Amino acid sequence: MAQARTNSRTRRRDGFAIPVTLFVIAVLTVMLTASMVRVRVDLWSARTSRDLTQALAIAQSGLQAYLGTVTEKPVIGESVRINLAGGYADVVAELVRRPADSLGTWTYFVRSTGNVIQPTLGAEPQASRTVGQMATWRGSGIPTVATLTAINGVEYAAGSVFEVDGMDGCGGDATLGLRAPGGSDGPLDTTGVYIGGSWNEIADDTGIDWEGTVDGDHPERLPVSGDTTFGSYFIRGDAYLEDVKGTGLLIVTGELDSEGDFFEWDGVILVGGEFDPDADSTVVRGIVVSGLNQTLGGSVEPNDFNESADDDVYLSYDSCNITRTLERFGGFAAVDNAWVEYWASY
Repeated sequence: MAQARTNSRTRRRDGFAIPVTLFVIAVLTVMLTASMVRVRVDLWSARTSRDLTQALAIAQSGLQAYLGTVTEKPVIGESVRINLAGGYADVVAELVRRPADSLGTWTYFVRSTGNVIQPTLGAEPQASRTVGQMATWRGSGIPTVATLTAINGVEYAAGSVFEVDGMDGCGGDATLGLRAPGGSDGPLDTTGVYIGGSWNEIADDTGIDWEGTVDGDHPERLPVSGDTTFGSYFIRGDAYLEDVKGTGLLIVTGELDSEGDFFEWDGVILVGGEFDPDADSTVVRGIVVSGLNQTLGGSVEPNDFNESADDDVYLSYDSCNITRTLERFGGFAAVDNAWVEYWASY
């Protein structure tokens, strides 16, 4: 009898133990599953956060690369793709303000969308993020007044071999051959001459910030004869260039004299003082502006072309040489405190 009661209690305990064990297993399973889900969610959140951070970095890198490398005014609304490590950025420049004067400041909103690509997960971006920057366009051109713009005037003796051609050697529109203030000598052997007005008016027409140019921290660089890279050369003070054949932008803060057998230049020449071509043959294909120091309050002697017949001076307008010289100076300038994130696309 006692044995029967013992067996009965044992069976009851076993009957309770099995459900409890199953319940404990179920609870542990649920807890384990929840932990695994939590881990997966945390991993997904971490990956998402990482991808979004990377997308932001790609968007910003693409924006900076675009602003720093564009040298020609962009086509409005055209998307440019910039491939970067980990993805790519699609950059679009939208015109915000078009000035009435084509030489005025153009304002753009430049939008960059960074896309993260993981090749093992396919071609679709894993994350995208958009940033934007207001920017103004710095024009690379100098308003062409004439082939020779002599702010300081011109002295010329009939019979001297001196020719200024305003016809564009690159096939574009012609310009004046010579522009000089009233009191200058003429006519020269030129295509288009305008002598009249004040030197101030002519200086304003050039649009050249000569004070900023002279005061700038420019390393002095002398032209190397035979260099065809269309670089920039800066000479502080007077320059006496003998047997030089070069290209690009030549800036002389003082007087420029060509000497020797020849002087040949393709591009743009800016002279603070007098332009005095004394070489046996002086040829410029582009534009020359002289007498710019008068804008600083100085007095500059007129360009003296009373030379003998042995000195051959030929200046001709060439828009291609001018464009190639100045194209590197064009580009965007970011507007301070005008960067935004999460710009709406539409």
